[in-house]
Amino acid sequence: MTIAQNSQLFCEYIGAQFHFILAFGINYTTTASLADGQFNVFWDSTNLSPFAFSSIRQSNGNVKVALILGGDTVSDSPTYFSPSSIDSWVNNVVSSLTSIIRDYNLDSIDIDFEHFQFDVDAFAECIGQSLTTLKKKNRVISIASIAPF
Repeated sequence: MTIAQNSQLFCEYIGAQFHFILAFGINYTTTASLADGQFNVFWDSTNLSPFAFSSIRQSNGNVKVALILGGDTVSDSPTYFSPSSIDSWVNNVVSSLTSIIRDYNLDSIDIDFEHFQFDVDAFAECIGQSLTTLKKKNRVISIASIAPF
């Protein structure tokens, strides 16, 4: 069977709730420098643009879109969780993610940090404050999951 003959498979499957997962929003600049909580898009934003997801959502009201934060590497170097301070990191996260979430009309985020240059308590505090602000205070996301390596 050719792809064209099977083109209805995806359309039929999308009848159920369907989740797109964008990987990754990374705490680095586009020149691979650590950005202290200022997340940037590290996917093919030309083809996976806000307009593309808006079009998909208009055609299929059952589509949800999630953003994975963290990841393993940028330019073959490990991506680190390494805040300069909890308050600074949380403020930058809330600001940068709110912008990305609103631009792409995202529903949820998944935390997936794999490398740490900070203690576990600071990680829990940074993530906890960020999620509380994004989800409960600002109501920017509806679901958050955490899967640190």
